[in-house]
Amino acid sequence: ENLALEYNGNLLEVEVLTENLLLYFLDFERDVKAELSVNAELLTLATLFRDTSLTQLLGEELHGLHFGAGAFISHGDLDEFFQADSIPKVLLSLDSFGIEFPLMADISDMSASLTFGPDTISLHNLDGTLGESAFRFSGSLANYGLLAHQDSAGLLALQFHMESDLMRAEDLFTIKNEFLLPETYSTEYLEDFSLQGSLDLPTEGLLLDSVPLDFALHIEDMAWNFRYYPLSFEQFLIELRREGDELFIDDLEGRVGESNLKMTANIGNFTDSVENMYGSLELESELLDFNSLLNYQLPEELLDSSALDSSQIREPPRLDQLAYPSFDFKLDIGELRLGGLNIYGMNGKLRSTKDKIFFLDSLRISSGGGGSAEFNGHFNVSNPHMYSVGADLEVKDMNINDIGLQLQTGEESYSLNENFEGIISAEGLAEIFITPVLKVDVPTTTAMFNVTINDGALINFSHIQAAGTFLENRNLDHENFATLNNSFLLMDSRVVIPRM
Repeated sequence: ENLALEYNGNLLEVEVLTENLLLYFLDFERDVKAELSVNAELLTLATLFRDTSLTQLLGEELHGLHFGAGAFISHGDLDEFFQADSIPKVLLSLDSFGIEFPLMADISDMSASLTFGPDTISLHNLDGTLGESAFRFSGSLANYGLLAHQDSAGLLALQFHMESDLMRAEDLFTIKNEFLLPETYSTEYLEDFSLQGSLDLPTEGLLLDSVPLDFALHIEDMAWNFRYYPLSFEQFLIELRREGDELFIDDLEGRVGESNLKMTANIGNFTDSVENMYGSLELESELLDFNSLLNYQLPEELLDSSALDSSQIREPPRLDQLAYPSFDFKLDIGELRLGGLNIYGMNGKLRSTKDKIFFLDSLRISSGGGGSAEFNGHFNVSNPHMYSVGADLEVKDMNINDIGLQLQTGEESYSLNENFEGIISAEGLAEIFITPVLKVDVPTTTAMFNVTINDGALINFSHIQAAGTFLENRNLDHENFATLNNSFLLMDSRVVIPRM
């Protein structure tokens, strides 16, 4: 039946169709089907719902509403419903839903298929487009009937699977014609997004305010790409659960470009600020390349409009500007790249504090060419002008070429792997000061070491080159030596060598 309805000045065209409803009530064993279609060229929300809050959110006038809906129920399920007062199994469908909003992205081409049963709601598919962002979703909710009884105890089980070829930030985060994120990200989007997993929720946390909302989240697969980020996020797996004020990460692993990680952790006070959190974390990785991980590449025109420049976006973060929890860390990292530093074979323990001090407990690193270094001490990043390292250090057979360390003295800087060669072994104590751009500040650094360098050389070292003027202009750009075995004291930019 075709109907033209007018409600508070809003005109809707409605078509209703039923099959076998009358025959079922006449005791024929017939399945029942119903269909509904609605069209409206213009809807004025203020008069339609008498609610100004909807008008403020969605706009005064909506255009182009259209959809078709259907319902199907078998005669057996209807019989059981009338005889046992049980919830029947109903198949619901939505077809070609669309509407135009003045203050947010339009919805178009939305369709869905849903089975509503006595224990489980199954969403077989929900497809649609929000603005220009298309998505596909399916899922199920088991044990939903427990929510009808406040004193019931049980577990809701939600399963979900979502995919999208394109999800634009402008479509998802524009409300009331305002973009909710910083304007520089208005043209960002996700590509090839996929998410599959499940969520378990105890009903007590949903029904009782006095009970924390515990949960268990299982992500079986998650992957995506950003428009302005050159690396792909792939193969992400997550096992996450909450118990009261504690959050447990039983497994988190994935890949970002060449970098990968596998992590477990427990976090106390996880809903509080970072500095009030505590816990432990274990991290394994073959490679963590922060130079690539932090390389978010906004186009120049967006950088200009936001008063940012590329260096602000692409430089590593200032360590003194971050907040830190009280955490115990256990690390096993094959290679770590940060700025000009390449650190290999990082293995051991460290502790962070909310005072921005890291304590190193037998933290060992290796070099690509062999050899190792072991640290015991602390790393203090609380001073915004200079970081400090107090360490008991032992180096064994490390190739200087593998040490990507820069020394800063006055206006001059030296790179160990560019100005020195050799195999170094050393042990001693050091108080090292490091600039926020991760260069060693030699004038304030002190160290006492016993050092052995084999097969060594000094290359383009200005202090040695200057000595050539006193040696009949001898060229001292590259000076080799077989073995250097000595102790030295580094203080006030001077190296004191007691014996030669």
